[in-house]
Amino acid sequence: MGLSARELLRLIGRYRNQLVVILTPLVLLPLPLLVSGKEALCGYALLLLATYWCTEAIPIAATALIPVFLFPMLGILTVHVTVRAYMKDTIMMFFGGLAVAIALEKNNLHKRIALSILRLIGTQPKWLLLGFMFPTWFLSMWISNTATTAMMIPMVEAVLEQLRPKHEAEEGEEAMPTYRGYETEVELFPMERNGTVVSDEEEKRSLVDKTEIDAVPNPTTPDSPPAGQMDPLVTFQNQLSIPKCPVNLVQEQARFDNMTKGFLLSVAYAANVGGVATLTGTPPNLILKGFVDEIWQDRGLKSPVDFPSWMIYGFPIAAICLVIVWYWMQLYYLGIKTTCVCWKKQKGDEGAKKLIEDEYQKLGPMRYAEYMVAIMFILLVALWFFRNPDFMSGWAAGYPQGFIGDSVPAIMVTLVMFVIPATMPRIYDEDGELDIQVPETLLDWETMHKKQPWGTHLLIGGGFALAAAVTESGLAAWIGLQLEVFEALPGWAMVTVLSFLVTFLTNVTSNTAMCTLLMPIMAIMAEGLHWNPLYLMFPVCVATSLAFMLPVGTPPNAIVFSSGKLRVIDMVKVGLFLNIFCVFSITLATETWGRAYFDFGTLPWDVNATMPGEDAKIGT
Repeated sequence: MGLSARELLRLIGRYRNQLVVILTPLVLLPLPLLVSGKEALCGYALLLLATYWCTEAIPIAATALIPVFLFPMLGILTVHVTVRAYMKDTIMMFFGGLAVAIALEKNNLHKRIALSILRLIGTQPKWLLLGFMFPTWFLSMWISNTATTAMMIPMVEAVLEQLRPKHEAEEGEEAMPTYRGYETEVELFPMERNGTVVSDEEEKRSLVDKTEIDAVPNPTTPDSPPAGQMDPLVTFQNQLSIPKCPVNLVQEQARFDNMTKGFLLSVAYAANVGGVATLTGTPPNLILKGFVDEIWQDRGLKSPVDFPSWMIYGFPIAAICLVIVWYWMQLYYLGIKTTCVCWKKQKGDEGAKKLIEDEYQKLGPMRYAEYMVAIMFILLVALWFFRNPDFMSGWAAGYPQGFIGDSVPAIMVTLVMFVIPATMPRIYDEDGELDIQVPETLLDWETMHKKQPWGTHLLIGGGFALAAAVTESGLAAWIGLQLEVFEALPGWAMVTVLSFLVTFLTNVTSNTAMCTLLMPIMAIMAEGLHWNPLYLMFPVCVATSLAFMLPVGTPPNAIVFSSGKLRVIDMVKVGLFLNIFCVFSITLATETWGRAYFDFGTLPWDVNATMPGEDAKIGT
């Protein structure tokens, strides 16, 4: 018996991944067969990896391992050069930075920071919104945005429960109907028809619609007319079990549901933009650094991207985007009254305030382990900042060039945390006996192994291997020649258009995979137009983190969507505006302080060449 079209489609859907894995190499095969040279072979590998990454037919991290066997077999790179890309300075910096973040989580310091900020800001709706967004934004600069969101969501839900509209029934009064999801159910008093009690709710409503109700006088109204003379509508109103003002309470519940959506989405969006601020905030930033380091070192130049230099570009963008998100979420979900200072201030909720205070008190006084983790964290940030700053001679200046990178302090601090005890060292225990128990340390390998995103490390390494292949095969030079057709387009317009395209694309695919694919192309494109590669690499890198429209865009989006209180259309409607205005903030940053600090108008390895029509392209 043959399969119907529907059954065939279902079967194809079931084996979709296997079909993509098998058919993609066959579909792309004409490229290396019809075009000779390493460029065609590398193009074949590039398109193959891009397809697997975008469709996720193979897990993204597993796809990143394909270059280990594909590049040597195609004759693009030797296996030694390929595998070397998986253990670079940038990857070790990422590893060490995340290790310190894991120690923050393990010792609950991140929760103390978040609750301290909430206590300080207050519980008026707009300030409470900022109270959840700001710690999420700040913590996402240093620890995983996924972990930050997962920590904040239970706090948000607990506080919102305190803000939920409540109606306590008075003595002798029927209880208020409950609310389920977005619909309000109204319970009716017993009705009678021809002397028979009607119990079915649908039948009751039918009776109301047909005005076939045997009226029952309101017992609280002594002067009520006889049953047969009562207006059916009045009878219906008297028979609703709604005390006091039902319409107002229904409106309150609708406002609360709206506020719930706003608070949940705000946390996710704050986590997304927070990662932009620092070099270790999100994997795309480190992917960019790895590509830039490789490009500049191949030309014998010092890389312009380090921890402080990235913050000069990324931190203001993250701050501007945070303000944009905060104001837009107020307008969209809380209303203009909460945003405009001319309206009367709303009072904070005492229940929410007490809940935040109680949660903070549960943490108890700050422990020895928290103090030590805070010291290690501050030490690492200071070592990153002052390794080789532009405004002074850094601590690494005494070493020969190339000996010290950002991974050195990251790994050093990580290993120290495996040694420092999590409790104050002592000789005797509470009973006065010699304390021989082995103390727990600030960081242990079991926690490290469980929380380190090993797949992300592989993905970054696969991206670096791909970049090396694109350069060595000559594909980079070929792409550069083809992209010269864009030379007539003003620089600011190209930055804006590319950022818009990437922000929409990154909503449907991994931002890490997207950045891995686009960084070498952006570098080639900029160099082919005689621009500083950073001019296109920076905005595109940041744009990969600004996914606001779909649950699959980023892990924080997926976490808040899984709460069951949001629909996809809720994210699309509010996220579209944020995508547009955050892109404008990227263009603003690139054309102002980014251009001034990084000298986007000059190709670094050709000091005599500047961007053609520089004033017309970038400055206008």
